[in-house]
Amino acid sequence: MTRTMYQFVLITLLWIGAVSLPQVQAQHLGKRKHHKTDQKIQWINFAQLEQAMQKSPRYIFIEVETDWCVYCKMLNKTTFTREQVIETLNKNFYAVKLNAEQPQKIRFAGNEYPFVTQSNGQGIQGLALALKAQSYPSLLVLSPDYKVVHRHNGYVKAKKLAPLLTFLGEEKYKEQTWENFIKKYQKERKRKRRKEKK
Repeated sequence: MTRTMYQFVLITLLWIGAVSLPQVQAQHLGKRKHHKTDQKIQWINFAQLEQAMQKSPRYIFIEVETDWCVYCKMLNKTTFTREQVIETLNKNFYAVKLNAEQPQKIRFAGNEYPFVTQSNGQGIQGLALALKAQSYPSLLVLSPDYKVVHRHNGYVKAKKLAPLLTFLGEEKYKEQTWENFIKKYQKERKRKRRKEKK
């Protein structure tokens, strides 16, 4: 290939790239516009929780986790990024993360919970023990008077967690069974999806 021919091919390729790149970027930006990933769970710490509960009591959602827990990381990347879970938690709950192995004192429901060092040199947060979080992640829902109304050990998908949070946070459990609630909930979700498709 002669030098002139090589330059011609190179210029042509650069020109094609310059013309098509803005179109690709526009398509990509157009697609991104429709994603609803801006909203996030409004996690607070235990000091903020204590103040918030004094001003305006709500249900409390606690995720007990550790740094090494693979399923805790999965929850954060999947379940806790889903719109339905985010909306329900932010609307009806104070959401708090509890690292069971972080050495700190925690004040909760008028009591202080110290970090408990074990015989093997490792330790566990006293509140994790009090809440009976035996595996990670442990998800707990507490009523505004600090009573555990639901406990789930392990990973859970958004499609299971979202209706459960609605059932508990909106106090549907006081007026109907889970079976009746979930039937109505699923019908409403299907109806909503049909409307969105139209």
